[in-house]
Amino acid sequence: MDEKLEKYYENRFSMLITPGWKELIEDVTAMRDATDRLGGIKTEQDLHYKRGELSIINWLLGLESMTNDAFVGLNRENTD
Repeated sequence: MDEKLEKYYENRFSMLITPGWKELIEDVTAMRDATDRLGGIKTEQDLHYKRGELSIINWLLGLESMTNDAFVGLNRENTD
């Protein structure tokens, strides 16, 4: 793995272990639970807006797992 990419992952992992990150994930999880409801949808535009919100929320909630998976995959490629 090149130095720039290695530094990227070091920074990402440093962020993921902070108390602030854990608090953000708790808040975003609560947002997802509040957003993932059909009751407030009145128009097709509302539906598309909710879908966009949920897409971003789910990406953020999956960031730690995606980062770990990508890092493991890159390390596997470099050892083969």
